Amino acid sequence: MSSIAPTNITTAGETTSDENLDAAQHDELLRLFNRVDALLDTNPGRTVLLVGPSAGVGASSVARGLAAIAAERQGSKVLFLDADTTKDRNQDDPRARGLIGCLERGDDPLRAIVPATESSHGRAYDFARLIDVALPRGHALPPGLIERALQALRNEYRWVVIDAAPLQAAAETMPIARLADAVAIVVEAETTRIPVTQRLLQELKLGGANPIGIVLNKRRFYIPSWIYRRL
Repeated sequence: MSSIAPTNITTAGETTSDENLDAAQHDELLRLFNRVDALLDTNPGRTVLLVGPSAGVGASSVARGLAAIAAERQGSKVLFLDADTTKDRNQDDPRARGLIGCLERGDDPLRAIVPATESSHGRAYDFARLIDVALPRGHALPPGLIERALQALRNEYRWVVIDAAPLQAAAETMPIARLADAVAIVVEAETTRIPVTQRLLQELKLGGANPIGIVLNKRRFYIPSWIYRRL
């Protein structure tokens, strides 16, 4: 398996936004972007899923940061896809309509996208949600609709960064992982246990996904970070 070098991104949890990235966070996310970009160099429209073994490891923050860096570096349109089917859309941008709902109604799924706006961090990214409202437990989306939604995004965007719920929390995460070009596992430094990470990695492989590495998030420095950058 190709690996992504562990990052030292410091996030405050699921609510940290790309607009608040400091210089160190920006540099680490840029390294992550460059590594993924090199691994998927032959993919014209690349879809990258970031997922954690549990809630609270900062996967959403890393995904948003990666989307912001991709938009900054790519010079072409980038989309952040909120594919967490355990959340209602009013928890994010209320303007976003679900891609799946558009497909079910026979509409163009691209009409569900909220266009990018400029932010203090620089060039922003487009935003979309996979569904309108959280799915009840025991309900699942047809895999064919998920595939059609992702293909429509691939045809339109150079980069699609996907944020999804942990595997155990949502049945849709595995089909999304299987359809994505690459999956990066986000774990919390000094908190997520190695066996938990190994189990998630194995589940992704057995499910037909392409896990390309692990992002070490919320890493704590015990000596000044500028010393690490010189090592």
